[in-house]
Amino acid sequence: VCVRLRLDSVLQMKKKIFTIAFFAFNILILEFGFSVLDPEEIFVKGFDKELLFRMYGGKKGKVVSDEFSVTVETNENGFRQSRINNAPKRVLVMGDSFTEGWGVEENETYIEKLNSSQNKIFFINAGLHGSSPALFTIQLPYLLIKFKPDHIIVQLFDNDLDDNDKLERFISFHPDGKTQRPKEKILANIFS
Repeated sequence: VCVRLRLDSVLQMKKKIFTIAFFAFNILILEFGFSVLDPEEIFVKGFDKELLFRMYGGKKGKVVSDEFSVTVETNENGFRQSRINNAPKRVLVMGDSFTEGWGVEENETYIEKLNSSQNKIFFINAGLHGSSPALFTIQLPYLLIKFKPDHIIVQLFDNDLDDNDKLERFISFHPDGKTQRPKEKILANIFS
């Protein structure tokens, strides 16, 4: 009787281990499948130790959803902007997916419309889907040095304020509450 009870407990333990391993393996297979088959994968924000997140630079592909089918191309900075202009004034436009132009062709973004309507000001499209004021405070010092704009426009929607809460787990803050820098990549990967 004692041997039978011990054998039953060993079999139950093996069954539990097999079940856990089975589910873990299937989750890994699904994750791999989603990463390979995701049409937006080439444009997903990647971790950046200076900027926290940014779109991958120098990529081009078709993004298809139930609502749209557009070609998206990023320049070397990871922005959706192929036009370069030597206008005397430069305006950096920071914003979310609306500024980036997610869901529309590049020539349909409001930044492109502004740039094609005149030659005296060049608007730099620094839009990034999922952006928020917390992300802007991390990225702004880098963008000021990189682009040396004459002016800055920050485009906000009310949902961008909600995105602040989502990004807090990726950002280190000073004791006074100001954003300091992105957390290390390992923490960003764990929390994302």
